[in-house]
Amino acid sequence: MKKILLGIAAIVPLAAWAQTPGGQITYTLQAKYKAGEIQRYQTSLLTQTILPTMGTSTMSLNMVQEQKTDKVLPDGSAEITLTTLNGQGTLNDKPIEMETNKKPIRMVFDKRGNVKALLDVPKDAQNLGGMFGRNSQLNGAYLPIKPVKFGESWTATVTMPTNGGGKTTATVKSSFVRIEQIGRFRTARLRSQLTAPMAIMTDGQGQITQNAAKALVKLTGKITMNYDTNFAIDEGKLIRSSVKGSINMTGKVLTPTKPAPKTAKTGTKAKPTSAQPVAIQVQMQMGNSLIE
Repeated sequence: MKKILLGIAAIVPLAAWAQTPGGQITYTLQAKYKAGEIQRYQTSLLTQTILPTMGTSTMSLNMVQEQKTDKVLPDGSAEITLTTLNGQGTLNDKPIEMETNKKPIRMVFDKRGNVKALLDVPKDAQNLGGMFGRNSQLNGAYLPIKPVKFGESWTATVTMPTNGGGKTTATVKSSFVRIEQIGRFRTARLRSQLTAPMAIMTDGQGQITQNAAKALVKLTGKITMNYDTNFAIDEGKLIRSSVKGSINMTGKVLTPTKPAPKTAKTGTKAKPTSAQPVAIQVQMQMGNSLIE
């Protein structure tokens, strides 16, 4: 009996250290990086784009992506190389060729799992499809800055760098739903909603650009994404995520689409005519799952 009491006495201080004053356990959810570590994810993407004049277009991608930690920085963030190893896709039920085994993407991720900077994005990934495809920044976990307990919620402002040297600021509201065991990982189930304004320009090749002189189309609108994420508490990494969202935007051609016609009476040129803004809606589903 004495040994049992001594055992309880030894456990109590540890339990108290891990609990809040109200008696609920708190958890520190933070990304942990190790130089040289390699993780592979099965990634899926399904998009449905609706254009008033062109109807509906559906694209699906399935790929294996490799995430390698090149360097851990003093503040706990890390330089990451992301490579698409293999994949397959369809556009309106017809097979499309995936961009694989080409120059990888290099990014900096912080301790909260957010993309802090884009170090190197190859040209083939600098279009709008790349933004939501193999270099997607919208698949991760949005972690709290302090320890949290079950049922707790937090709101964060996240600055996301975009292709072409731009950036956008998003508001993310998250909550700690429960603990889930996924294989050998004890994970925190997190639920988040991200909302962000969208304002980008693309050139004649469909590449995102910050140079207004080269821009052909301007896209403005709003992004809304809803996440369910399982984040490994002890290992500090994403185990799987499921994302559903939408982009509602307006596309406007920035250069005249027709030459200025001459008026019938005077023979002088009328004002140039430009295309009218077009409403574009994109519905998407994305998912990541760690390959063991």
